[in-house]
Amino acid sequence: MKFPVFLQDPLFPQELLKLGSQPRTLYKSWIGYFHQREFDKARIAANTIIAKAREKKCVAADGKIHVLALAGVRSWYGYYMRESGLLQALSENPDAVLDQTVSTNYSSEQGGFYTNKLIKRYPKACAIWASGDQLALSAVDALEKSGFKVGKNYFVGSVDLTGSGVDAVTKGQLSVTVASGYATFIEVLVKTYDYLNGHDFLDDAGSVVLPPIVTADDQTAARVKKALESLQTADFRYLSKVYNKKLIKYDFTLETLSQLPRRPSE
Repeated sequence: MKFPVFLQDPLFPQELLKLGSQPRTLYKSWIGYFHQREFDKARIAANTIIAKAREKKCVAADGKIHVLALAGVRSWYGYYMRESGLLQALSENPDAVLDQTVSTNYSSEQGGFYTNKLIKRYPKACAIWASGDQLALSAVDALEKSGFKVGKNYFVGSVDLTGSGVDAVTKGQLSVTVASGYATFIEVLVKTYDYLNGHDFLDDAGSVVLPPIVTADDQTAARVKKALESLQTADFRYLSKVYNKKLIKYDFTLETLSQLPRRPSE
């Protein structure tokens, strides 16, 4: 028996080509491919922090909102997709300008180190876009230690949607964190379960998973936090067409996930 495989994007184009470009073409055991929509998430995060800076009149003497970027590692293709999303957001906001992008690993140490370097080099900046909540939170820490009031005269946003990131948004430390989050992996697990039990999701959902993007900002963070917490006890079987015979269409939105029955106690 060949084990069915789901692959997570983004892969480098040449890697994807070697695999046949799409699931079930060259390798039949490659049953699905799930997109993390890195471009879209990065664009949303950047647009949010720019809008926050504009709202708080965080504008330099040249009339521009100056942005810094902690962009992650270049060895991952998602780096370039996220960078493109950031640049797209900047093109949509003529009053915003990118002072510098730095490539980092995703550690708090590097996040803090580069934030300290950048804010000294670019004193006009008042917004930081980060490719991960850990980078964003370390940037917040560095900014606060340097005397900035994050959320008032400096704005930080991220692509990640970790529990700590969402919690930081509820506290006003981050302006936004964006991702598909746990919903993506829940969808992959459920569809793999159904596939192994005789229901091929290809027939009604296709082989490519394009999960909904979840945005936690000052308007939605409390609701997102509550929904994510509910996943700890949710009974995901109700999302399965094998288990739930009444299910007509797959639905993995965070709203649906948060309303699932609790798992029976063991």
